[in-house]
Amino acid sequence: MMVHIHKEKLLKYCGNQLAKEDQSIIDRHLTECESCFSLYLDVIETFPVERSVSETFTEKTIEEIERSKSFNQENHQTKKQSHIMVHYFLAAGLTLFFTFSGLFEEVIQISDQKDVGTRVSISEQLMNKTTDILDQMKEENNK
Repeated sequence: MMVHIHKEKLLKYCGNQLAKEDQSIIDRHLTECESCFSLYLDVIETFPVERSVSETFTEKTIEEIERSKSFNQENHQTKKQSHIMVHYFLAAGLTLFFTFSGLFEEVIQISDQKDVGTRVSISEQLMNKTTDILDQMKEENNK
């Protein structure tokens, strides 16, 4: 026949006031005995729990989260501004490099050498074709 655990002993068990050997015996017994396990659950519900956090824990935690958010936003803004400055200095540096290396001068010389005046624009081509069509229509009407 199984011996059940008394409520007083379960209170000591919950308060870690028993020897390790007794704790182990009760651990095993609670896994085997449904009646004692039910009593154990009742004891746990009434067992006084010491506060592990202060009264202002929640408020302090929320304040810390808000402070962390604002720091991250400021940090993100600072990083964004530094990226803009890096791109600006990179563009300015490349412009100076190309200017002093003569690359821009070579591009200007190549474009000057090209004969821009010999190309006929699209609008001029359309006008010429329209004029040709109108001339053909005029000749056909005169016949």
